[in-house]
Amino acid sequence: MKNNLAVKIIIAVFAVIAVGVAAFFIADHVVNGEEPTTLSSELVSPEVTVPVGTIQENAPDTTAEWNEDVTLLQSVVVATTAPQMPEEAPGEVETLAEPSVLDAGNLKSDDKVTLVLNANYKLPLDYLPYLEEIAESDLYMEAKAAAAFNKMYKDALAQGLTLTPAVAYVSVARQQIQFDNLTEKYERMGYSEAEAQALAARKVLPAGCSEHNAGLAVDFASEEADFTESVQYKWLVRNAAYYGFIERYTEEFEDETGVDANATHWRFVGSSAMAKAIVESGMSFEAWMESEFADWEAPEEESTTRFFMAETTESATEDATDEAEDATDVTDENGEDPTEETATVQDEPTEAPTQEVIDLDIY
Repeated sequence: MKNNLAVKIIIAVFAVIAVGVAAFFIADHVVNGEEPTTLSSELVSPEVTVPVGTIQENAPDTTAEWNEDVTLLQSVVVATTAPQMPEEAPGEVETLAEPSVLDAGNLKSDDKVTLVLNANYKLPLDYLPYLEEIAESDLYMEAKAAAAFNKMYKDALAQGLTLTPAVAYVSVARQQIQFDNLTEKYERMGYSEAEAQALAARKVLPAGCSEHNAGLAVDFASEEADFTESVQYKWLVRNAAYYGFIERYTEEFEDETGVDANATHWRFVGSSAMAKAIVESGMSFEAWMESEFADWEAPEEESTTRFFMAETTESATEDATDEAEDATDVTDENGEDPTEETATVQDEPTEAPTQEVIDLDIY
């Protein structure tokens, strides 16, 4: 009888200890562990090294010379809702070939802005563009692209429009995270790893294949559910080429680019002359670079005509349009561009939040 009592006491003691240990580990996970990820949102905050400088004559041409003295903490809340089921069933998706690695590190600064990046071509893993901040937003672009963007931002602001950047430079490491996350979601739908990667690449290009990794692309934020319905988009369609930007992913060229249409994504191509030539050709960027770029010659003088404001129903915006069109190709008594003077009297650009809710489709 005493032996049975002793056994019961020992069992009870071990049970109490086991419950206590389990409770400790659960509490430790809740307090100190990682927050569980969901399909609704994820927080991506990798640290990336951001080289800073100017694009003057002494601008470096190789990554080895760049001054990597600023560390940027990219904190972006990224919407990661589950993708819709593709039209192709598992076993029917055409998989991707291994992309060719570009020898971008040895290119001169002016040549780097014309790089063709897609699922077929990618940057070296150690590639790091020479970056400058855009629109006081804590976002960065390649230095020449940043200068063009800031000019475009300032001119649009002078007309009462704010072109808010949501995504600009994206590190290769962060790109890999986004690509892997979306690939896993397609795998859970029943696709093989290779098929899932091909499907993911239509929305989030693999690491090193994105123009964001080269600092040459910017995605715009919008209050409109459909960015194409916004005044900002209509302004960009009529004006962005004058600053060297093109709408990169349109529905018309999905088969050629391999990427789903995304009206918020705009690519810097180096000059207004080249951007206008691409737009006027009616070709995709890939097709134009393949068939026209080698024989194309930039005009000796760049056109300064701009400010073809998109039509809106807002009277205030219509007034701004009339004033802008009257100012086109006109100089003041001192021979200066009146648009520059107008821009200087506007309020300073509102600083963008360091955390911006953006769509997962980081191309």
